[in-house]
Amino acid sequence: MKKIFIIVLFCFILSGCIPKFDQTESGIMDDITFELISKNINPTTRIEYIIKLTNNSDYTIVQNSVLFGFINDPEEQGETTNPFRVLAAGNQLNIKPGESVELSVSFPPTFYKKFTESEVRIANIYIVGYVNHLKEENRFEFTTSLALQ
Repeated sequence: MKKIFIIVLFCFILSGCIPKFDQTESGIMDDITFELISKNINPTTRIEYIIKLTNNSDYTIVQNSVLFGFINDPEEQGETTNPFRVLAAGNQLNIKPGESVELSVSFPPTFYKKFTESEVRIANIYIVGYVNHLKEENRFEFTTSLALQ
């Protein structure tokens, strides 16, 4: 009986020791890249950007979401992230190593007009997802900048 208790206790302790995915150590923040493919700016109808996401990592990106936003440039020094983000369309559930996917981001001109010309030159791209399997310990997220000129 004592042996069974020790084995159960040992298994319980080991189950809590599953290592969490370390996105910094893995280099995934450098291995997932974004490139502006095209932009269509029609100030009366829609603004659209086509962005290519490339997975140069050794991992399959699973269940990811990519959001697009602009940087607010407050009158004081520094920058703040715009709380309004647009979810990119055309994403895939699984992006294998070496694969690319083209994402579309579009919004009405009223959203675009809220920003100064300098703020529209750079976008913030926020990505959140998982590597290899949809498990909380495999979750990653980061923000990167994308030149729009």
